[in-house]
Amino acid sequence: MKQPLISVIINCFNGEKYLSETIKSVIGQTYENWELIFWDNQSTDNSREIFEKFDDNRLNYFYADSHTTLGQARNLAIAKSKGEWIGFLDTDDLWHKTKLEKQTSIINTNHEIGFVYGQAEIIYSGIRKKNKINNEKLPEGNIFEELLKDNFIYYVSALINKDKLSRIPKIPDTFNQVEDYYIFLHLSKFYEVKALQEICCSYRIHDNNLSRNMPVEGATESLELVRSFLPDVRAQDAIGYKLSSLAIAQIREREYVKAFLSLLKGGFTKFIKRFILHIFK
Repeated sequence: MKQPLISVIINCFNGEKYLSETIKSVIGQTYENWELIFWDNQSTDNSREIFEKFDDNRLNYFYADSHTTLGQARNLAIAKSKGEWIGFLDTDDLWHKTKLEKQTSIINTNHEIGFVYGQAEIIYSGIRKKNKINNEKLPEGNIFEELLKDNFIYYVSALINKDKLSRIPKIPDTFNQVEDYYIFLHLSKFYEVKALQEICCSYRIHDNNLSRNMPVEGATESLELVRSFLPDVRAQDAIGYKLSSLAIAQIREREYVKAFLSLLKGGFTKFIKRFILHIFK
């Protein structure tokens, strides 16, 4: 089996709480041909000290010249990578030990795909459970239209083809929450996608998640991203779903007037469907 170099990118800003466990999940991979790009976005906690405790020549530390948005930090870290494939791992998430081995087996027989992803385990308040959205078989092949309506892919689960990633526009520096969605949409528009139909990683939900603390910002960025694909008719249909998601986020933030205006633009039917999914998520 071919063993391509995998670049593992960890973007860090004050991520000390779970960082040691995260790095260990990379070092413990059964697949060994990887490099780790640790991009420190000017942390003020003990993140650097924790990183430097690990003695492995595959680990590379970079300290940002200035603090940036996450989208810009992703781009800067990508520029330092040397691998044929890239995997992003945030400081609070984990890879299961056979993730790279099993996903490399898939990409070795599917050379033209844009990325491969997999099932995720959710960790919330110490409780582990399977991602409820993806209980059924994960979508494969041409997933662009489906993905426009809902980003059902966990960033931590994906391996991305670097050559194909270099052919799409760089992540806008203004994005702080949807940089993963940006990559998945642009790649899936032009390339097919494969999925590992089993849990290969853990995504941790906690009070410091941006998506939990700033839901309106995330929903607004998501709407902006989908609008960028207009006049594609598939994007036009998906805008209603995004406006409904924005309304739910605005209700959570008690921005009721703005939520009502979002519903007027997006339609109540899509909102009811999205709201029911949100309640039972």
